Amino acid sequence: MLTQSDLQAIAKIIDEKISPLETKLTKKISAQGKKTDRGFKSVNKKLDVIINYFDNQDIDTRKRLNRIELHLGLIPLNS
Repeated sequence: MLTQSDLQAIAKIIDEKISPLETKLTKKISAQGKKTDRGFKSVNKKLDVIINYFDNQDIDTRKRLNRIELHLGLIPLNS
């Protein structure tokens, strides 16, 4: 039967073996997190460009519609 000191020695050996692996794993996880953050930033920038484009298209279309309504003397639609 194992004594308390035997169990402590085994635990110490396991900790010594696991510690470097834990450090490597932590570094890899943080690196992946940074890559993910960069990916999200890139997607956010692209979304901003797309949203701005469609906003401008919508504004231009509304201006044109208002000009046409005024020119033809039509009552503006409330939509």
